[in-house]
Formats: sequence, structure tokens, C-alpha cells
Amino acid sequence: MFSLLSIPYETPEPLRARYAHLESLPVEPTADGGATFGPARLWRRRGVNVLSLAGDRYEMAFQHGRLLRDEIASGTLEAVGALARRGIVNSVGEGRLARMLRWYCETALADPMLRHALRRARQVGDESPLDGYGLAAGAGIPARTVFRAPLGPEVAQLLLGKTAGRIGGADPNMCTSFVAWGARTANGELIIGRNTDYPLTGYFDKHPTVIYFAPNDGAMRYMTVTSAGVHNAATGGLNEAGLYLAIHTVPTTNVSERGLPVLMVGQQILRMARTLREAEYWIKQATPAAGWNFHVVSTRERRAATFELCAENAHVVYSEGESHVTTNHYRSERMLPHQLHVNRTIETDTNARMARCAQLIDEAAGKLDARRAAAILGDKHDPESGRVRFGPNCVSASTTVSSSVWLPESGRVYVANGRAPVSQNEYVEVPTLDRLCVETFADAPYEVIDNDVVRRDHAAMLGAEQAYQRARERFEYENDAAAACALMRRCFAEHADDAHDPALRLHHALYAIRCDRRDEARAALDAILADPWDAQRARVARYLRARLAADAGQREAALADLALLEADAQLDGALRKAVDKCARRLRWPLVRRVRLRPNDIAPMSWMADAFRYTAII
Repeated sequence: MFSLLSIPYETPEPLRARYAHLESLPVEPTADGGATFGPARLWRRRGVNVLSLAGDRYEMAFQHGRLLRDEIASGTLEAVGALARRGIVNSVGEGRLARMLRWYCETALADPMLRHALRRARQVGDESPLDGYGLAAGAGIPARTVFRAPLGPEVAQLLLGKTAGRIGGADPNMCTSFVAWGARTANGELIIGRNTDYPLTGYFDKHPTVIYFAPNDGAMRYMTVTSAGVHNAATGGLNEAGLYLAIHTVPTTNVSERGLPVLMVGQQILRMARTLREAEYWIKQATPAAGWNFHVVSTRERRAATFELCAENAHVVYSEGESHVTTNHYRSERMLPHQLHVNRTIETDTNARMARCAQLIDEAAGKLDARRAAAILGDKHDPESGRVRFGPNCVSASTTVSSSVWLPESGRVYVANGRAPVSQNEYVEVPTLDRLCVETFADAPYEVIDNDVVRRDHAAMLGAEQAYQRARERFEYENDAAAACALMRRCFAEHADDAHDPALRLHHALYAIRCDRRDEARAALDAILADPWDAQRARVARYLRARLAADAGQREAALADLALLEADAQLDGALRKAVDKCARRLRWPLVRRVRLRPNDIAPMSWMADAFRYTAII
């Protein structure tokens, strides 16, 4: 059915004929504000879409697309497919290099990966392409958009790995998961916490969605917490055997366009695996294209593991004791050589979130319940500085676009709603799939957890974070550094007492450099160095100030800052190389100036640092 010579973006005619009857089925509104479509059901619960789907893969995807057609049109699919393209422009600006890199991502990365995925699906009898065709037909959107969307995160990771971190399609630190049970929790109940972090604010968080899948092809039933249009459970899903799975990015150079999209791998595990061992078997059958950690929990075995993966290697780190945490780095000796070290911020952030989760689970001292689990997911304490801040190093990130607490043994899942970081908002209860009753769901009582601890005690800080979010989105989505600068100025004006975080100042400086507002950048950097309590932000600020001085012909001022950095034993590899390169050039007697062009520095998105500190060419 699927040609491998060209990518079949047009729905094959046999499929159209087979499912033509779905096109004429009506969507029937219900009295509770939801709708029905054949056997499928949609409910709305305090801003969360809840879908119950049944049938084969095409039918369930079509049901999803038809019932959430409007939400999908303004949701995640287009944005996630554009991740790598936007990342390229954010890294190198517009121009010939950006066009070449976009062509490379399309023809050398995305197309081969999709062909490999289709070939693999045909070989093993996996009908996952039907998901794409069904969703596209139901939602009335091009199949190309649907097929390209799950490749977005993978291509971003491939681009990062193949350029050794110098061009980032997206920040590589995404997502936090934990599980605890036994003596660690109230009544010994197993509790899972999950933050999905991704630079899709305003899209993924716009339409939080719970989906219950009831396939009729022999696969297990499963459920997920996701966003409208994301017809996949790998961002956080639970199957009827009690196996939970969630994915996490890991930066690595061990990548390959001949690997499989991670969402395809995760979906297959949830459909087929009943135990950790079975999950491990399916992982070994289908290695993903880039670096990933799978947080996997067998609720019936009361055991958890992190499956550490890259294109050519894999290892399983099993839980020790009665808790387990997964973030965005490898821990096993086998996988550590594959870790890509981009900068100190990335490494500190993933380790800090892991340590903070473990600390808070320990501090719960056997009292961990749904409310305390939500508080962990909403935590804004940076263990590196000892301060409450918007990030980095915080469990609740600015890009937390989905958050959930799972209590499978008592049949409850709590899903956060509202704008990112969603872990600061309400968590709305829905049942696990074994407790779902379609006939009574609309009128069934449910609990709402208002995760208001940070909102209550640090409301002004969260206001500054929201102001920063608007600036970041203008830069990240529209490559409009000037607008981002203007919004950062507004942030500091409106939140003067609460926008003093060096991370906010560094973001401002990076945007200002990109739009060539040198004095504005220098003022932001001076503010960081006047109170350098965040060591890494201070290092990057000092380097950028030196580069601005060197560009302005202020040779001695630049060398003074560079000398301080050269003496810093904690200066990490990439930044040290950039410092040494600039210092060597300035120390030549005839050199009075080292240029800094707007696109020489490649800002990261939500973490205040850079993928690249020097010109790519």
C-alpha cells in the first residue's frame, strides 16, 4: 500500500474507499457540552478535552481529528513540524546558510527517516501510517503536516548531534518524570509525576487533551495525556497492563537518520508490552534516531527503569529502592561516552532537576500523595543557587506545556490546565482507562487540585516569567529579536522588583546582540555582573561583555574580562574555547578589534545560555 520510492503524502485510494463512510457521519453535540462521533465520545472538563476512541488505527485517528478539528487547527502540529526550521534561523539568522541547512534537514534527515519508518512499518506489520492518514482526513488538514509533525523533535535532535551542539533545533533538556511507592508514599500507593517540557508554549498547552484508546486490532487499550492533534501516547501514557512510559530528550552525537521516530517506538511499546522485560524487547527491535531516555514504570511489578537510547547503543538503568527519577542525561557507564556536552547550563539543569525531585520525595517522608506530587512538579527552587526562580535548574520549567500526576492503583490521573508553565495551575482529575465509564463520565464527581504554592508566595516572579515568555515566543517563533527586546524592556519596567534574575537579564542581552542594540546588551550584562550570584550566567555575561568591548575596539577592557575567565577553573569546554580564541586574537600586537556580528552567538530558547559562542563560519 505504501510506496517507498516517494513519500506517500496523499491518502492511498484503497484507504479512501474503505473509510469513505466516515466522511458522512455527523458530529452530534451533547447536553454536557461535548460531542459524539460514531462510537467516539468527547467531554470537556475544566479546560481539558477528554476523548474516548474505539476502532482500528485509521478510525480512532479520524475520530480524534473530527471531534477536535477546531483545536487541531490552532494547536501543535504545524508548530512542532517547524521546530528545526525555526531553530536554524534562531541559530544562524536568515540567509544562504539557513536555506542550505533547511534543505539538509528536509532532504537528508526528515525524508530518509520517514522512508525508513514506512519501510520498518511494512516489514513488521505495523500499521502506524494509518494514524497519519486518519488524523489528516478527520481534521481536514494535509497528510504531509501530520507525517512531518512527529519528525520535528527527532530532526531537531539530529541537527544538534550532527553539528556537535553548534546549531540547535530545540533546547535538549526537556521533561522530568518520577515515580515513588511503598514507604515513600501515603498508604504505599504508587504515584507517577510527569512534566512535559518543550518549546511549544502557546500551542501544546493551549489544548490539553486526555485520550483513551480502545483498538480492535489485538493491541492493548491505553491512554495518554497529550495535546489536541498529537495522536500518540509516548509523551506520557499508560496501558491496560499497567505499563507507563514517557520520553525525554538527551543530547548526543550518536544519531542517525536511519533510526525510527521516537514517538513511533513509544507508541508500539504501549500497544504491545506488558512488563519491563517486554518493553526492553521492543526497544531493542526498534532503536530511535537520536538520544532519548524512556521513563518506564511497571505498576504491577512495582518496578521502574530508564531506558537510555541513542542510534547505535542502549542500556537500561533499573530503579533502586522505592523511587526513580528520569531527566535528560545518561547515567550508565555504557552510555556516558555518547553524551553530547553542549554547555554547563544543560548539564547542571538536568542534574539539578533530578536531585531536586529525589530530595522532595525524601522530604515527603511517606506522606507523598497527589497534592504533594503536583507540588514537586510545580517546584521553582534552584538547588544550585538555593533560590526560588523561574529557571534554569527548576523542576517547573518555563516550557512545561503538560503536567500530570498518575495514581494507577486507585484509578486516578490529575491533568494540569492553563498556560505554561502549566504545573503552576489546576490539576483536574480523570479516571484511568480501567475506571472509565462512558455512560457516567459527564456527571461523575471529580477532584481539582489547585497547585497554588508558588502562585501564592511568588506571584510577581511568575508574572515576570509570563512577560519573558511573550518575548521568547517572538524570538523563537518569528525570529523577531527587536520585538523580543522591547518585550524584555517592558518586563523589567512592569516587574522591576521581581525581574532581577540573571537568567532574564542574559536573555535580554542575547536578544539585544541579535538585533544589534549593543548599549542595551551591555547594560543587561553589567546588571548581571553587579550581582553575580548565578555563576554560569555571570561567566557567559562576562564573555559577551568582552566580545562587545573587543568589537568596539576597547582592547584592554576586553582582555581584562577574558583574563578573569581564563583564570576560572570551572569554565566549561565550549565557553573556554571561545574565550581562548578571542583572547589569542586580541593579544596580537596589531589587532585592535575582534568583530561580533549579530548571528555569531546562537541563543538557546528557554535556558539562558547559548548553543554557540562564536561564529559558525
